[in-house]
Amino acid sequence: MKTRRDFLKKVAALGIGLYMPFSGYCIGSKGQEDNIPVIHDPSELQYENGYFMVFSTGKGIHSWYRKATDDNTWHLAEVIQKPKWWDKVFPDNKGYIWAPCVPFKWVMYYSFEADDDHASAIGRMIATGEAPNLKWRDDGPVLIMPNCRDNGKNCPVAIDPSVFTDDKGNLYMSFGSGTSGIWIVELDKKTGHLCGEAAKGFSEDNPAFHRVAYRFSGEPRGESDYIEASYVYRHPENGYYYLFVNWGFCCRGIKSTYQIRVGRSKSPTGPYLDKEGKDMVDEGGSLVIATKGRYIGPGHAGIYRHVDGRYAFTFHYYDKKDDGKAHLAVRNLSWVNDWPMVGDSDFFH
Repeated sequence: MKTRRDFLKKVAALGIGLYMPFSGYCIGSKGQEDNIPVIHDPSELQYENGYFMVFSTGKGIHSWYRKATDDNTWHLAEVIQKPKWWDKVFPDNKGYIWAPCVPFKWVMYYSFEADDDHASAIGRMIATGEAPNLKWRDDGPVLIMPNCRDNGKNCPVAIDPSVFTDDKGNLYMSFGSGTSGIWIVELDKKTGHLCGEAAKGFSEDNPAFHRVAYRFSGEPRGESDYIEASYVYRHPENGYYYLFVNWGFCCRGIKSTYQIRVGRSKSPTGPYLDKEGKDMVDEGGSLVIATKGRYIGPGHAGIYRHVDGRYAFTFHYYDKKDDGKAHLAVRNLSWVNDWPMVGDSDFFH
């Protein structure tokens, strides 16, 4: 089974530089265009001081910015290195940081796995400064899950965090990967870490952990059961929470099978139902976007609402016209009968 780690090792072996084209755009200064373009697991967009920012998976988190008035130019702000506490918990980790989530200015959640793929963890960072000149410091682990990748259907994998608030300001985090599904747990809104019963740690009888999406085609479990890359968006007007997930596999270039599915709920912890009323914990999920033309395996959804009221939908895809390399797409998003519809047009044009 190919994993994100396999993908990142391949990237490193190819000598990929720090300047990478996004969705056909040019990033960095002249003379850097020959570097292999890769962006994976993009965060939701943030906007401040006339700058858009996005963050992505890599050896260290890559943070990027572009001026709202610029024509298709992104710049590398910095590469955020792995926190020191990793070396105590997972000393064999090589510093690959996955799937940053930046739900607020400026708070970041991120994830990683030990090199043996068994242990996983989610951490938190906070930054000072203003875009694009941010100074990040680590705020420690949020959730550590040892031996869950291959340890049964009821053992959640602590990667791909998505943090969101309910209408009362309470804080929640969705996460999960593989064949154990997607889970949601409440966080302490003051500290940003686990709260209440959740702080005691995961166990199958801890009611603080809610499984909200799951796939099961029977034993032995295989590719048709795979689900990850959750993202929860609370719509500011209609009262729904939308749970986006990926079905299938990433990291295989043009053979990647990712597609984005969605359900919605009036409660932050579900149940999340698709357009047909099927619960996502019972394999429900309405299709949002799948492979089309050059855009192979779209995954890792994010939503941004601009100050002018327009919505942007971000995701990565594997470019069929560029040897299956990963790029960022930023599309216009509309809402039809209170369901998200991703357009074909670019948000910045």
